[in-house]
Amino acid sequence: MFEYLMLIGFLMIALGILVLILATLMDFFKTKSGQEGERTSVQGGAVIMVGPIPIVLSTDPNSAKILMILAIVLIVISFLFILSLKVLQ
Repeated sequence: MFEYLMLIGFLMIALGILVLILATLMDFFKTKSGQEGERTSVQGGAVIMVGPIPIVLSTDPNSAKILMILAIVLIVISFLFILSLKVLQ
């Protein structure tokens, strides 16, 4: 069972790296729409999980709401994962 968990973890890391590479390539080759002097705004944020406690960083309230929902989902998934490991022992 432990071998499968290691394989799943390795595949998730590899998939994350692949997504980052593809997103970078798509952004690099994307044609720029709009004019040179046009201003754009960037919105984003991050969730830092310190154990079961989430820390949400955001540039606007809408992104913060979405990230808080993501943090709650991550907490529930982590607790379910911990409980499933205790059941398997």
